[in-house]
Amino acid sequence: MEVKKNVVFGASGVVGSNLVNLLKQKKLPYLAVYRKEGNTGEKNKDILEIFDVSEKDIAGANVFCCIGSSLKKAGSKEKFIEVELDLVVKLAEFCFALGCENFNIISSVNANSGSKIFYAKVKGDLEKKLLGIGFKKLNIVRPSLLDGKREEFRFLESLALLVFKPVGFLFLGPLLQFKPIDVMLVAKCMLHLALFGENKVNILENKDMHRMDKIGFMG
Repeated sequence: MEVKKNVVFGASGVVGSNLVNLLKQKKLPYLAVYRKEGNTGEKNKDILEIFDVSEKDIAGANVFCCIGSSLKKAGSKEKFIEVELDLVVKLAEFCFALGCENFNIISSVNANSGSKIFYAKVKGDLEKKLLGIGFKKLNIVRPSLLDGKREEFRFLESLALLVFKPVGFLFLGPLLQFKPIDVMLVAKCMLHLALFGENKVNILENKDMHRMDKIGFMG
């Protein structure tokens, strides 16, 4: 297997930071990419202005996009779309133009461009646009509620975890799709697909990741 550099965008996020730690543990070559300090306006800037990275860093690499926000942090639905959809698509197109064939992205459970739920629709729209770019391997993971320590406090997510974690054993059958998921497990699944997944569009649902965890696929 050819060893490529692994470039993680959104490396300070809850999944991105765990993915970076996992790459360190596996002793795989990686680059953690962050937004440039003070950069808040993405709409009219190109990728090299937004991120602390060069074309040479990205060219031909396995790309992991762990960029994420929240409505509260973004400030409005328009700003949320600007980060979660427009910026990610711009990044994907930029990477594709630099010869990156392997793109890995965090989406969301129930992502659907036809959904009436705002978050699910944005993620569905994102997936649709990424499918049209033409990556040799496009890996999409769709986690449910993320269980992990964040830099920013999210009250509703914290409350939901407080309620659902103690009864996680009840999430069986169809309910497994909505069981809260540990962020390191999401990172492991992303890396597993990047290294061993088939050269096609691979979509991994929340229930699939929990089942993979039972197998102990990444140790």
